[in-house]
Amino acid sequence: MDLKDVFKVLIEDPIYCIVLFWSYFYRISIAVRSTVTIGKKLCLKGWPVIETINGGTVTIGNNVTLYSTKRHYFALLDGPVRLFAEDCGKIDVGDNTRINGATIHARKGVYIGKNCLIAANTSIVDSNGHKLCLKCPEQRINSVDEPVSVIIEDNVWIGVNCLILKGVTIGAGSVIGAYNVVSKSVEPNSVLYPPTLGRGECDRR
Repeated sequence: MDLKDVFKVLIEDPIYCIVLFWSYFYRISIAVRSTVTIGKKLCLKGWPVIETINGGTVTIGNNVTLYSTKRHYFALLDGPVRLFAEDCGKIDVGDNTRINGATIHARKGVYIGKNCLIAANTSIVDSNGHKLCLKCPEQRINSVDEPVSVIIEDNVWIGVNCLILKGVTIGAGSVIGAYNVVSKSVEPNSVLYPPTLGRGECDRR
């Protein structure tokens, strides 16, 4: 691209140019943090939120895309990609994985394999936040439950608006249909249909 082409893009789509510049700047700003490790060719679309506190770490593999903008996205995207690791929790994202407007929260570990697709508004959490405290529910508000790692193996596709709960392993090659709440592990090469279409049933291929 020569100088003439650069000026043409600036005139035709200045907002896109600002996003590109800021994405590049933001990539540098998060890369210098010792708790965040970024592989080669990270692609940022919009502004992700990456937070690490109390010993949490985030590791992002090579050729990963974090899509945090509504621009050109096929479905409703409510917010940016948010990666939040705390209390020595780990978030690992494998090579060639694409995360679109999803939230991932780790207090122990969320491990995502290679070549995964995670669609908008999905949440992946390795803890419930609070204990049930059914005998003394007034204590629930001050309780903290025990986290259990989430493992998403290679080549998994998770549809929009899903919730992946603690302790779940999603086997390689599986598809989690939109709007599913996944509280139990899914075997490899399975399809968990959207609740409105297949009543949440799992089909092993």
